[in-house]
Formats: sequence, C-alpha cells, structure tokens
Amino acid sequence: MISVEIARKLILKSTKQLSPSRVGIVDSFGKVLSENVFSPISLPPFNQSAMDGFALKISDRSQKTKIKIIGEVAAGDNFQKTISAGQAVRIFTGAPVPRGANAVIMQEKTSIESGGLTINDLNLRIGSNIRSVGSQIKKGAKAFSKGTIITPGGIGYLTA
Repeated sequence: MISVEIARKLILKSTKQLSPSRVGIVDSFGKVLSENVFSPISLPPFNQSAMDGFALKISDRSQKTKIKIIGEVAAGDNFQKTISAGQAVRIFTGAPVPRGANAVIMQEKTSIESGGLTINDLNLRIGSNIRSVGSQIKKGAKAFSKGTIITPGGIGYLTA
C-alpha cells in the first residue's frame, strides 16, 4: 500500500492538465474556473427596494403624521421625482429607490386612510429595507476564485 501523498504524485505525473477553454454560461455547469472572475458591475447597480411597500424620507415627524402618496415605482421603472419629507411612493421589490427616499416600509406595517399613508412601525430606521449600491458585490471585486467548480447557484450569480 502507498501513501496518499505518493498516490497524488503518481496521478499528477501520469496525467496532463487540460487547456483552458471558453464555454457559454449555460454550458459552464460542473466546469472548473481557470482564472479568477471579477465583477464588471456593482450589484445592485442602484439603491433597490428589498420588498413591496412605500419608499419615503423618514424623520421623527413622519412617524406621527399622514404621508402623501405621490406615485408608484415598479421594478424596471425610472421614477423621476425626488421624495421630500411628508411624501411616499408605492414601491415594489427590486425597484429603484427614488432620490430623497431613505427607507422602505413594508406595506403590512402601514395603513391608508383618505389617501394618506400612516406608518405603524416605530422601528423603521434610515436604510430600512433598502439594498444599497454594491451591497451584493462591488464593481471590480472578485466574484469567484480560480479553481471554483461552477454550480447552478454560481451560474445564477454570474448571469446577474
């Protein structure tokens, strides 16, 4: 019987390393990366809502008063207005957070009466329910290291 180290040396001596090749993302499953992969973009590329609810500019006052709903923004939309104190926008998961908004409140923690939004969450803070630019990965950061085996999750991450 031989040791693991000797067996490893024999295997490496009797085999040759495969040459790197390019394959499409769909065909990369199970392949091993021959080089590091760096992100060409930041993800998310904009401040993004983490849930359905309302984007607003919170302050101590906003938690005690009715807030005017001034529009709606869905994923893929480009909302042009800037949110001011006392205003909110209906927002959906994945949508870009409008300028001026500093939090997203879950729809379940609000009530709407006479067109005004009331906040029913005293724990709402600046940054709540917002995925900030690059919070998943920043442009230029290493996404995968050389030698990584590509899995279905890795394919999804790379296509993002």
